[in-house]
Amino acid sequence: MEEDAVAEEIRNRIREAFVEAGLLEEGRLLLLTDKRCLGCEAVKEMLKEELESGAAVEIDVESEEGKELCEKFGIEEVPAIILDTGKELRKCEIRTEGDDLVIECGEGEESDKEKMGEEEQARERVKGEATSESEREEGKKKELEED
Repeated sequence: MEEDAVAEEIRNRIREAFVEAGLLEEGRLLLLTDKRCLGCEAVKEMLKEELESGAAVEIDVESEEGKELCEKFGIEEVPAIILDTGKELRKCEIRTEGDDLVIECGEGEESDKEKMGEEEQARERVKGEATSESEREEGKKKELEED
């Protein structure tokens, strides 16, 4: 019974750290796990409600998506958490400082959707500039013809 109380206390402290870091409000959590990882099971249990509601998504590090995220963020150990705000992806570090559990998220990487949007905007700008240039050339031709 005492082990259950200790485990529950740990889960509560982890949840509290997530709340303090604002992670459960800012976006969706991507939880990178491995089936051989004992710590992953504890974090999955702690995030059970979020996983069931879709506020958190479990991604196996052996999956294609998991491998891509691990490579992109240099993740070598699991469980690992990435915050997906919809605009950017931010790797979060979980560590203990004395009796406190601290979660910090690093600088964000733009999500692929955002990057695609920016690339599309850049293409449109280039296209617009090319159109403007061709319109200027046309105008010059007409001026020369009129003279």
